[in-house]
Amino acid sequence: ADAVAKYPTDLAYLNLGSFYQEQNRPEEAEVFYKKVIGMKPDHEGAHFNLGNIYFSVKDWEKAKKEFLWVIKNSDNDTQKYESLINLGVIYKGNNDIEKSLEFYNLAKELRPDSPEVYNNIGNIYYKQDRLDLALKYYVKSIEIDPDFAIAHYSLGNLYYRKNDKIMALTEFKKMIELSPDHANSYKNAGVIYFELNNNPKALEYLKKSLALAPDQTGKEDIKVLIEKLKNER
Repeated sequence: ADAVAKYPTDLAYLNLGSFYQEQNRPEEAEVFYKKVIGMKPDHEGAHFNLGNIYFSVKDWEKAKKEFLWVIKNSDNDTQKYESLINLGVIYKGNNDIEKSLEFYNLAKELRPDSPEVYNNIGNIYYKQDRLDLALKYYVKSIEIDPDFAIAHYSLGNLYYRKNDKIMALTEFKKMIELSPDHANSYKNAGVIYFELNNNPKALEYLKKSLALAPDQTGKEDIKVLIEKLKNER
């Protein structure tokens, strides 16, 4: 740090910013990324990293500003793609669905082979109750990458909403296969087994869910159902 103070360079400041970002110290990372931009206003990496810092602390307006800068000025397709995805997430969180879709579709144009962007677009249509469209995008995501775990979870939720419990269970179990620590998939599978009157399996999956995430939303309901299942054995 002393050497950097004596002989400052944009690369040194960028490295320090990256170090603090990796250490989850966003305020210090922000200081050094801003120093980089002060020396080189068009430094693509510093703007992108600064956007990610603001995104991580949920300072949405500042994050949007940096990501929009990257989209307009960067020649780095990876940074542009991730900025578009992050902007889609921000606008979806703010319930600006049309704007979110706009950025996701731009990301899809940039990376038409990305399973992530198809899953994200599917989530928007799912939220709008346009389930047939959501299904189309989830299936496309899995066609691109059969091991893209979160798309199986999304598809499981959709099938459950369509009251197709067997297909929903298949997708939640696939998610568990690909991501063995995903507590919600165990919970959802457990609920389906309960609804299908397979109490031993319901108990197994619900207990696993609670073990993985003891403080999860709805934990008290899970505990009540587990006790009910134990008493019925």
